[in-house]
Amino acid sequence: MDEHEDCECGYCHSAPFEAAEWEAKALMEYGFFIHYVTGNDPQSPSGFNSHTHGLDLIGGFDLQITVPLKPEIIASIFHDLAARMKSGRKFSNGEVLDDVLSRGYKCRLVLAEECERPVLRVIMPDPKGGIMPNDMDKNYRDAQYKDISSRE
Repeated sequence: MDEHEDCECGYCHSAPFEAAEWEAKALMEYGFFIHYVTGNDPQSPSGFNSHTHGLDLIGGFDLQITVPLKPEIIASIFHDLAARMKSGRKFSNGEVLDDVLSRGYKCRLVLAEECERPVLRVIMPDPKGGIMPNDMDKNYRDAQYKDISSRE
């Protein structure tokens, strides 16, 4: 797992590589794996940093969510988007998706950086459904756009 040598996410930086066997198995079975960094991760504007490794190998970007959600919700979102990538779907910066979240909520994909690598951050809506920086609750905006606002 050479990619972990340069990764500075809270998980890779602090954890010994005891998880390498599990990660290799996940790569073989699913084509990617997910890290859930729930502490104060400097790679995230909110300190919460859930991200994938391996999706870039199938011609896409790895994914990131910076809003604290239950792991099973994040896994569902990542697996849904990964299945689409495996089927040849290419996602792009700024794309709005209306068929990922329940109850008619939309999410947005925005190019961000995590561990000095490009990722598509899945922008989660605020309680009113806002996903654009100028339409969001400040707390949601800061947790998701704070470190990429200059690119918007």
